[in-house]
Amino acid sequence: MKSMNQMFSVTTADSLSPSGKQALLSLYEACALADKTDTPLYLSTDLNYYKKIPPFYFAWEKEKLAGFLVLFMPEKEEAEVTAYTHPAFRGRGCFRALCAAAKEICRENGIRRLLYTVDAACESGQTVLKSSELASYQFSEYKLELEEAQPYRENRDISFEPVTEGNAEVYRETAAEALESRETAEIFLESMLSGPTRKGYIEYWKGIPVGVCHINVQNGEAGIYGLGVLKKFRGTGLGKQFVRYMSREAAGSGLPVVIEVDSDNQRAYSIYRKYGFRVVQQTDYFVDDL
Repeated sequence: MKSMNQMFSVTTADSLSPSGKQALLSLYEACALADKTDTPLYLSTDLNYYKKIPPFYFAWEKEKLAGFLVLFMPEKEEAEVTAYTHPAFRGRGCFRALCAAAKEICRENGIRRLLYTVDAACESGQTVLKSSELASYQFSEYKLELEEAQPYRENRDISFEPVTEGNAEVYRETAAEALESRETAEIFLESMLSGPTRKGYIEYWKGIPVGVCHINVQNGEAGIYGLGVLKKFRGTGLGKQFVRYMSREAAGSGLPVVIEVDSDNQRAYSIYRKYGFRVVQQTDYFVDDL
């Protein structure tokens, strides 16, 4: 697909070639240097609900890459937007051109809500979103890094099992209820069984499956995500045990262990802080209802 505005042309792609990925990384590094930020750039598409909507958008001035936008679509009606404009092309409509192209495709495919993400420390990004009529602030997400893991104490009533094809059906049913979304459970399961970077675990209490959690090794980090416990077992301490166990498993990679939590989930935030995590980065989310 190709669209035009007065200054920039916008193209899309379903995947990135090695040269295309390098071009995005080079532009990202120029932005990070100018903005004095170090937010990792995530280009993985394996958790996207939509496989036919292009996740990558490129803004060009003649043959120069001026900016790019990435759609992360883990849910049916919502997509997260991350965009970068090269410092040399800012203030000329590049970001708006990218957003217009992405919004058009999202509307056509039933996505009803966009969440624009921006590092809390990025003054230029904050200024653009706060001064524009594109979106309004909704919430923040904290990225926490494990500073000192709390010791995991074995409990004979609690056990954990890696997700494999052999227990995929147990995972599927447990995750659908624990994460309150069968669609999310299916996406997570497919990504674990089809790629080497993601692993999942099932938590058992007295032999009964009660929860799921996952690890993704990417960008030099071991990220814990998708932790969920069945409703009737919440508040029993099983979630806390899972956090301790997963922290130990992720730390075994030898990489920094990170986890993300929304600002409106203070209970989870307090648990992570108690078990050795500290805030290292904040991302603000601005919502745009299509």
